[in-house]
Amino acid sequence: MATVAALNAANDETMSRRHLVCSLVDTMPWSIVLVDSSGMIAAISPSARRLLDVSAGSPAVTILPADIDDRTRVRFYQALACASDRMPGVSYVFQRLEPSPVEIEMLPIVLDHAGWVSVTLHEPSRQAVLHEATITLHRRLHALSSVASLREACHQVSEVLLPAGVSLAVIVWDARESSFSPVYTSPPWESIACDKRVSALALQQSAPLFISVTDQSIDHGITPALGARGHTVVLLPGNARRHYVLHLWGSSVSPDTETAMSVIAALLASLLAHALEREETTRQSRLLDALSDAAQAIMAHGTVDDALREICHRVMTLLRADHASLYLPAGDPGLLVCAMTAGVADHLRGRTLPVIGSLIGRTFREGSLMRFTDIESEPEMHRPFWEAHRLKAALNQPLHHHERVIGVLGVGWYQAPEPHDDDAMIIRRFAEFATAVLLNAHLRRTLSYPDDPRLVFEHSEELAFSLAPDGTILRCNQSAAGRVGVRPGMSFFDVVTPACEHEVRQYLQDAVTNQYPPPLWTFEVVSLQEQPIVLETTAQVIRRDASVIEIDLICRDVTARRAAEQEMRQLHLELTTLLRVSQAINRATDLDTVLSATLDIIVQAMAIHTAAIVLYDTESRLQLKLVHGISPSRIAHCNQLLAHMFQEEQEALAGGASRVIDVRTLRMQMPDLPALKRLPDDAAYLSVIPLLIDGVIIGLLECLSMQRPFEMRDRELLEAIASQLAQAIRNAQTNQEMRETSLMNARLYREAEAMRAYLDAIIQNVPDVLIVCRPDMSMQPLNQEPLTALGYQRHELAGQSLLRLVPPDNRTHLTRAWLQVRQGESQRFEMDLLRAGESRFTALVSLDLIPDYNEVLVVIKDVTELRRLEAQVRQHEKLAALGRLVAGAAHELNNPLAVILGLSQLQLGEDIPLSVRADLEQIERAARRAAAIVHQLRAFGQPRALELVPLDLSLVIDETLQRLASRIAAEHIAVTVDLPPDLPRVLGELHQIEQVVFNIALNAVQALALRLPGEPRHLRFSAREDSDSVVLTIEDTGPGIAPEHLSRVFEPFFTTRDVGQGMGMGLAVVYSIMQQHRGEVWVESSQGVGTVFRVRLLRTDETLEEESTPLLAIPRNLSVLLVEDDDLVRAMAQRALERLGCRVDAVSRGEEALARALAWNYALVITDLQMPGLDGVELYERLRVLKPSLRWLILTGDTMGERSSAFLQRTGLPVLHKPFTHEQLMEGIAASLQ
Repeated sequence: MATVAALNAANDETMSRRHLVCSLVDTMPWSIVLVDSSGMIAAISPSARRLLDVSAGSPAVTILPADIDDRTRVRFYQALACASDRMPGVSYVFQRLEPSPVEIEMLPIVLDHAGWVSVTLHEPSRQAVLHEATITLHRRLHALSSVASLREACHQVSEVLLPAGVSLAVIVWDARESSFSPVYTSPPWESIACDKRVSALALQQSAPLFISVTDQSIDHGITPALGARGHTVVLLPGNARRHYVLHLWGSSVSPDTETAMSVIAALLASLLAHALEREETTRQSRLLDALSDAAQAIMAHGTVDDALREICHRVMTLLRADHASLYLPAGDPGLLVCAMTAGVADHLRGRTLPVIGSLIGRTFREGSLMRFTDIESEPEMHRPFWEAHRLKAALNQPLHHHERVIGVLGVGWYQAPEPHDDDAMIIRRFAEFATAVLLNAHLRRTLSYPDDPRLVFEHSEELAFSLAPDGTILRCNQSAAGRVGVRPGMSFFDVVTPACEHEVRQYLQDAVTNQYPPPLWTFEVVSLQEQPIVLETTAQVIRRDASVIEIDLICRDVTARRAAEQEMRQLHLELTTLLRVSQAINRATDLDTVLSATLDIIVQAMAIHTAAIVLYDTESRLQLKLVHGISPSRIAHCNQLLAHMFQEEQEALAGGASRVIDVRTLRMQMPDLPALKRLPDDAAYLSVIPLLIDGVIIGLLECLSMQRPFEMRDRELLEAIASQLAQAIRNAQTNQEMRETSLMNARLYREAEAMRAYLDAIIQNVPDVLIVCRPDMSMQPLNQEPLTALGYQRHELAGQSLLRLVPPDNRTHLTRAWLQVRQGESQRFEMDLLRAGESRFTALVSLDLIPDYNEVLVVIKDVTELRRLEAQVRQHEKLAALGRLVAGAAHELNNPLAVILGLSQLQLGEDIPLSVRADLEQIERAARRAAAIVHQLRAFGQPRALELVPLDLSLVIDETLQRLASRIAAEHIAVTVDLPPDLPRVLGELHQIEQVVFNIALNAVQALALRLPGEPRHLRFSAREDSDSVVLTIEDTGPGIAPEHLSRVFEPFFTTRDVGQGMGMGLAVVYSIMQQHRGEVWVESSQGVGTVFRVRLLRTDETLEEESTPLLAIPRNLSVLLVEDDDLVRAMAQRALERLGCRVDAVSRGEEALARALAWNYALVITDLQMPGLDGVELYERLRVLKPSLRWLILTGDTMGERSSAFLQRTGLPVLHKPFTHEQLMEGIAASLQ
């Protein structure tokens, strides 16, 4: 049963703690969401509710943005899994951009054996929030510097820090009690039990210390559940017994803000230390004023009861007690009587309590201050008295007189207060007041027996004198004789100090002339040890028959009390001076103003001649910064004298300890010392105090006295002022640096903004996609235009993984490149990426690490079109190279073809048998076909000038269909021609465009022939007008082209057909012809569906003018010089010319032709261009000058170089291409003669 009860109690405690955590989260001043292990929102702060528009009880997934990337979603569910498994995890940060930018951090934690996910939100980011808070603190710094109390300063600072996610606490460490206690806490500190070791660590160092919540050696309590990611603690300046620790924690205190939090902590530590100092000085001042007022009020009362009642009331008020009472010895030595009370239990007055068996009696016996925190538990507690008041705590102070205890002053509280250093001083002071009142009353009672004045001397323990009206001592008691050394017959004025003699004479005169002298007065006498003694005196004038016969003085030694009062006044002066210095420092930010005000305060407070401040300049040279009462012009002159310094000054600068220089003695011993020239002749003492900041000496504070020396207390005060002054100099320098930095930052900000705008304009106009990726591959796109071309928007990709752009089959490649670039190796590679519609494009990808930001710059360049154009260029280059190869072969074929074609035509012109004629006709057709093939091969050679004319595509298509009619009918192919009636004409060379359409259509017919019976066989021709061009489409329903073959269809000799069904030149010729026509051809195909070829040709609005073919007439006996190096061609051409009725001289070399032409008058020269020796070009150049009337016809085998091409273009001579027919020969001759 006990075990069950214990478990129930533990469960109740856990539920109570859970309720506490959730209730705290619901009221947190910063944005936080607490998610339980079931994935539901257990609690949410008001600001987080505003940002997310969700409430407690909602699923945690509602925190995530709608466009979350896969990586963040995985990390989110991993965090929930950690909470479910009750395991702590690592934090993860991601961005939520809509509706406003918010930085979100998730941290799995374990609290009370339960798993949670603590989620913090910062708008727009944690760093930005802290930066804004720091700016606000600096803006309020001047107002905060004048706040009167530590609590008020903390309250105003909390108003700035709490919304920024930082909670503040100031904790004091009492070395005597070895305990921490809070001085100020901002919400929700009051409900948090945080490990005191967090604050204890600050006692071990002066710099701010950061402690992460992941540090398992520290018990962080429930702070991680409230959003804390760390603690920053720093020690404030304090005395040896009490140290103050500033403790900052919250959602903005994290490892990534450690530097920013250290800056804030250092700033607040300095600010709060000044507030503590002001508060302490003000408190001391008020306490001294209260004690002074109390003393005056007590002495003003005429009766002992009134004076003692005032004492009890005043001490109870100052100590905030509930009861005060005064106990004196009763007639019975074993009893004490309550002589006076104030507060509760007033009826105890007059009642007695035992000396043994009561706490008051214990204090009376032991004669020392005693503090009781639990009266009821004390063994000597006197129950009858305790039953009367039932006080919890008490503080008892004995009344001392000449080392005897004559009573006890006690105060009590219902609730034990925190002990304070001032408590003992206050009650001790009031005990002294009570002692004085009681002794004065005793003296008055003694003097009230005039019939026996000797009783004064017999009973008084004070100094007693009987004086004649002229001051002669008539009698004195043993105390007076032993302390002062007086005897009867002496003048009382012989022992009175000179400073008090006039005052004493005046008093005695007043006592003689007045019936009632002052009740209490003080003066000083000189003791046997020649030390001044302060006497507090009561006088009794004895008269006889209205004549004064003697004056009796009862004097109490109050030297110690006056010394204590002087000590208090000195302390008050020092504290006031430090307070005035602190106020002057905090009031001004200008360094000169701060220094001038401080020197004024020092000179006035210490009554010295002057003070000066010496500082190191930027070149580490000592310079007089300021001298009290000396103009800046004279300071410049004094700076020259700093070259000579006292040895003590050098020691102070070297060792950091203050020094006092006895100038008078030094002047007598070393009158010629150069450093003495800096000081006035009547200077007495020079105090030198180093100014130190963090152990570094920045200068000296020097004070000059013309009379009194600098005592230890003076030096301590000056050192305290120097410490403040050094910090003020550092603060002023820091403020100056901050102002300069602010101005520079403002300028840099403007420049940076201009540069940012400039760079942003550049970035936005960069044609490539620019993306910055975090270490987790999440993207932050920089420019929109290139993304638009790919179908993306920036906000869609922000926060998404880079892998979203990569096809699955390429992700391994990209991941390897990512790992390499994270190691600092830049990556350049080409790969396929995805457009928004999942279609692929070819991209050149660059990855470069940005070390300063630990990010990767990704540049994506769409090179799809570039690669297509490059492929076209490579195709063109291959075709051109192949063209040059086959053109050379064509040249070698042209000559034999020319012979075959020419001879066959010559034979057909003869009267031959029909069977032979049929064979010759077959030979002619074969030669023409071979010539056509050679003509196709010529397309790959050097481009020649095209004779472009307007063409009607419908006629070209009709011609093609006529040529393919038999094959189309045999394969049962359905043909559709769908041309607009108003289709513009195109520019092209008829035969080449016919070749293009024919080759593509032939490929389509051959592909359709592969279809199985019953499958669709359709061939469709269509065209459309497109801007300045016409696009012809030829599509079939054949089996299609395999994807791996699609890119090679225009390559020469590439074919997938069987041997003998084509040599793979048809589409290569098409491609070459379209290149020459400045057009395009491309193909699209889907296997099993069909293939589409598209041809783009330049359009024209011109119409084709039909020209009538002129009748060719060649003059009879036309003299022709034929120049041809090939014997067979020369013989065939000669026979053909002779059949045309020409007179022909045929030669094989250019040199021979030149000689013949010079010797004979030829009408026409027919010459080959390329010949050994003197070629056709050189032959023309020579004869053109010698015989300009010659007509020319140029023969060529179509392998002209640049020289030949330039020659023909320059001269415009008619050209006859080999092989040629008789008709073409006639046309060439006719063109030459025109």
